[in-house]
Formats: sequence, structure tokens, C-alpha cells
Amino acid sequence: MSVKFNEYWNIIPDKINNYVEFLQQYRIPTLNRLGINGAELWNDLIGTSPQIVSEGVSEDLECVETALKHEDCIMSKRKLLNLVTDYKSKVLIFFLTIAGKKEYVFQSLDRLFQKYEH
Repeated sequence: MSVKFNEYWNIIPDKINNYVEFLQQYRIPTLNRLGINGAELWNDLIGTSPQIVSEGVSEDLECVETALKHEDCIMSKRKLLNLVTDYKSKVLIFFLTIAGKKEYVFQSLDRLFQKYEH
């Protein structure tokens, strides 16, 4: 079961150069090394949500939990918070498939409503 780790933030304008360098050289490689892969960054063009949406995917919930608790991930987030504002994150698990008929798939229900601090 794939699990998504999404992050949301606004870039501090006068830190844009440090921000880009940090993402390329530290944040994305750290997440990839810890098992949160394919980090893609999206820029919100219309709407009131934060400017940047970062999407990563992992094999399963345990992998994401381990990664988010890892000291390297914690340090990476601390550094990120010096370059951005309005930071939020979400861990998303597969919940429902609709393909002609309704098929409900519940995975890890005991963790569905659990919140992760990292």
C-alpha cells in the first residue's frame, strides 16, 4: 500500500536562493534516503492554499513513520522552517476506490485518525 507524505508552505522571499539550494542538496536527498521517494514540488497558481505543495510517496505507513522520526528528517524540517512560513504536513493513506462500483478498502484503521508530530 502506497502512502503519501505531503507538505505545504510559503517561501520567504528574501531566502529564495538558500531555499532552492537547500531543497536540491539536502531536503529532497534526505527524504529519498529515508524512504520517502519521488518528492515533487508544485506551485499553487490559484487559490488561498500555501504557495508550495511537496508530494512524496513511500512503500507503507511504517516506512513513513520511521522516516519522520529519524533525526535527519527532524533536522531537515528544522532547517526548512528557517526558509518558509505557514508550514503544514499530512500523511495520506489509501481509503477508497471508485471504479464502476463502490469498493471500500480500509487499511490501517487503527492509525487512520492518528496525528503525527515531526
